[in-house]
Amino acid sequence: MIVVLPVLLGVFSGAPLFAREIEHGTHVLAFAQSVSRVGWMAAKLVMLVVPSLVVLVVLQLLASSWVADAGLMGRW
Repeated sequence: MIVVLPVLLGVFSGAPLFAREIEHGTHVLAFAQSVSRVGWMAAKLVMLVVPSLVVLVVLQLLASSWVADAGLMGRW
């Protein structure tokens, strides 16, 4: 599940984020401002990636503590 979670987060949160921008036409307004296309895209991706990484790190810590508590580390 931890391997598939980043893909699911990207599909269900990244796609609607950019689709909404294109649907409402706000990307045209952003490109008409002094912000470059790369800067605009980077800002959008940072708003998506940072919370996703926090969730994934918490899940990884929970999974690793569960494996350590269960004594499964010696079997590998």
